[in-house]
Amino acid sequence: MRASSEEDIGKTFSELGTAMQPQGGFYAQLKILGDFMQALPFWRMSPHPEMAGTGICLADEGEEAVVYAPQGGRVKLHLPKAGGELTAQWFDPREGKYHKPFVISGGDSEVVAPQSGDWVLRVRKRQ
Repeated sequence: MRASSEEDIGKTFSELGTAMQPQGGFYAQLKILGDFMQALPFWRMSPHPEMAGTGICLADEGEEAVVYAPQGGRVKLHLPKAGGELTAQWFDPREGKYHKPFVISGGDSEVVAPQSGDWVLRVRKRQ
């Protein structure tokens, strides 16, 4: 995005056109983040580093967790309050798409991201 200049003062966004658009798909990435967060009850969640041996975990203990894996790879989970079977699903934050859900067990488990790159794992109690 270019820096503002005095010649831009008083112009509308449509008059400025592409000069005001950030490079690299910033708005597209912001929309992906917004859509993901709208579907997540994040206000009930808090950081839980003990629940993910790898990655960054935000969770509503016993209900739902999300783990961000910056490089993908293996994600070790420790979900002691989530007994039984859980629904897990990988989210691709680059494309804004979910992969097919799968089942994991509560307690300790390990899952592998579909590819390299950053991924988000969403784990929920089965309905």
